[in-house]
Amino acid sequence: MKKSVLIAVTLISFVFAGSVYAESSAKNRGDNWMMVGLSPLGASVQTLLAQPLTVAFLLGERLMVGAEAGQASDSKFGNSYSNNKFDSSNAEESETNVRGTYIDSGAYVRFFLVDSSFNFRLAQNKRTWVGTGELKKSSGTAKADMEFTALVSSIGFGNQWLFDKGFVIGFDYYVNSRLTNSSVNYTILSNTGIPQNELETEIEEFGEFLNNVSALPSVAVLTIGFVF
Repeated sequence: MKKSVLIAVTLISFVFAGSVYAESSAKNRGDNWMMVGLSPLGASVQTLLAQPLTVAFLLGERLMVGAEAGQASDSKFGNSYSNNKFDSSNAEESETNVRGTYIDSGAYVRFFLVDSSFNFRLAQNKRTWVGTGELKKSSGTAKADMEFTALVSSIGFGNQWLFDKGFVIGFDYYVNSRLTNSSVNYTILSNTGIPQNELETEIEEFGEFLNNVSALPSVAVLTIGFVF
């Protein structure tokens, strides 16, 4: 509770401070041409896993065009549930675990209001989960190489302040995302006891689950950096 209040107070403080620095932020955008930054904190899958780096070009006071990329290697992600759709008395436990890499890359545009730090952000990202997974069921176990890819479009809003010394700090308060395309690819390495069609269904459902996770909305994403 105390942590939530602290975050809320911090955000409100930045909003009020932003009204003071808004005009100078616009001028600084006009006087510089490139920004390099990092998103280390935020309630979003990509920030929690990969802390993406960003490079952006400032095209005047009201437009920023950039690219971002992040990667988390040797990560463990999984899903476990009780498969009891048909007969609860014969529930079958199922567990899928994958150890591998999460990759996020994309491009974005920020549109700033006149003489303001407030902006709208449009982005297109490719988010991939790739690794070797193990599926365990009551009937047996299997291993497979898996690659799940999601193309995600998003729109959000926030503030980004550029200070006179070149320091940048910003918050994307809310980013709504939409899954525009996805793919599930896999190669079965071994299988002991699980029917082939059942195994393929399990992997495909798991891939769809992770691709939908890639399109979850983001809240209070912090960006820090410098302009040149």
